[in-house]
Amino acid sequence: LFPYPGAASGQAFATAIAFTRRHEHLMQEFRDYGTQNNLPIRTRAISAPLCAISALPWLLEQKPENGFVALYHYPRFTALSFFNSHGDLVLIRTLQHHGNVPFSPQTASAIMTTTASLELENPHVFIVPMAGASPMGLSDSLASMLPNSQVITLSPTSSALHIPTAPTASA
Repeated sequence: LFPYPGAASGQAFATAIAFTRRHEHLMQEFRDYGTQNNLPIRTRAISAPLCAISALPWLLEQKPENGFVALYHYPRFTALSFFNSHGDLVLIRTLQHHGNVPFSPQTASAIMTTTASLELENPHVFIVPMAGASPMGLSDSLASMLPNSQVITLSPTSSALHIPTAPTASA
């Protein structure tokens, strides 16, 4: 189970995450070792896309009043995450990049149909490049298809983000 922020007090919300069975044998060996030796061994996997998705509501300076969509762009796929006006994660979906295209041509229509079904009206769209720069044309494509939404490309130095830093050490 993958917990996400924004749940009301006393309510537990989580998303079930499945991982490839390619690693199941190793995970089972860890669990068996713990059982045989009476050790509390727990297995888990960390996913960079899921960590990035769960962190965004905490890192935004201000959450848009009308909800938002975060588009996490990777070289071979895009992870779309949809948040309501409280910053609660509502839905995650992925789009594969087929052929040699830098992003799926269905990205804007996937955002439009999903936000309509979730009743998110004109949400902000944050593009988060996870492997270098955002592909050329993605921002313009989204802005033309979603004219009433703000399309913002985020980076670690983006003014829309508040990334806490460790205090500087003094000698």
